[in-house]
Amino acid sequence: MGLSDILRLRRNTSAVTAAGEIDIGRTVTPPEGNIAPALVSQMEAGMSNPLAFQAMGGCLTRDIALAVPAVRRGVRVITTAIAQMPLTRWRGMERLDSGPYLQQPETSRTYVTTLTLTVEDLIMHPHAWWMVVRRDPAGYPLTVRRLEPELVTVETEYATGEVLRQFVAYRGREVPQRDLIRFDGPDRGILKLGIVEILTALRLEMAARLYADPEVPSGYWKNQGEYPMKRGEITAFMDEWRAARTRGSSAFANGNVDWVSVFMQPDQLQLVQGREEASAQIARLLNLPARYANAKSGDSMTYSTIATEHRDLYDMTLRSYMLPIAQRLSMPDTNGTPRGQSIAFDPDGFLRSEPRDRAEIGEILIRSGQSTAAEQRQEQGKAPIPESPDTAEEEPANAA
Repeated sequence: MGLSDILRLRRNTSAVTAAGEIDIGRTVTPPEGNIAPALVSQMEAGMSNPLAFQAMGGCLTRDIALAVPAVRRGVRVITTAIAQMPLTRWRGMERLDSGPYLQQPETSRTYVTTLTLTVEDLIMHPHAWWMVVRRDPAGYPLTVRRLEPELVTVETEYATGEVLRQFVAYRGREVPQRDLIRFDGPDRGILKLGIVEILTALRLEMAARLYADPEVPSGYWKNQGEYPMKRGEITAFMDEWRAARTRGSSAFANGNVDWVSVFMQPDQLQLVQGREEASAQIARLLNLPARYANAKSGDSMTYSTIATEHRDLYDMTLRSYMLPIAQRLSMPDTNGTPRGQSIAFDPDGFLRSEPRDRAEIGEILIRSGQSTAAEQRQEQGKAPIPESPDTAEEEPANAA
């Protein structure tokens, strides 16, 4: 498999109608072999010198990045964790009904799918985008469509990078800026900042695949005699040798030929160590502990519960993608929420501690007067304990 096959573009592209209108609701699959020669040459240069490719402003594609197992696993860890947390609406300390918009932003996708793709966009690119499709009578979004970041054109000010104009063409017309919701990621995305790490990991995967290919020769025969073998004799000799190897039987060669081994063991090539280091580098790129990318690390392992692991992941990684989404939806404009209200993720289910820990905390809160048994049962989703009936009052004794 050549580099062109690995770098082949398989991502969905916009469908263009006969009238020239762009329909981002329908996708088409590029024909086999549809990869621009310029992109192939750029990627060839990037594979040979990733630093130079990055310095020239090169950018990878999403499919290329996700072709690396460590990238795919790290991205899935982040997106899956965030997508399982519901978006909630608040007015001060009062929790309001989230409404259909926050429960299912896109009519054609579930909440989990929309949030998974949106967070993945923030990991890969500087921005993620929603387009308002329908508004409620007050003018606030009712349904949206998540846009591929490649479809949106952003004009920025030179040197400062400040966004001056943003637009997207949809069904042959330019969508007004007021209908675009932009979520700003924590940085420029791994498709630009992770070129060196991703291409290095891809090269190591290609090297491992090469040495796993049975077609790779492990050595060659060298004629040591004075008589040069003719082509037909060489062919017959090699056919007999391969047939013996296929049958698993012993083989014999006379004194005129010697076997020269050129095969190197994987430990000699350090492919295993190199791939482990590449996975650890990608975990650092995603700001994840190495264990989430299944990479070995030199950190000393200590006992930790699932709740502790989730809290660590939440504080160190997830919040950097959750806050841009929640704060943008909380802005007091026509693409945000009414003034006085705010939007936030509910992490309770993700951060829920172990039953024993919850019981101990609940007992402390009840003893200190900060909570009641009924509140603790309600928090755990349990019905209140029915009160015992009052004991009947004893009748007064008859006077003697």
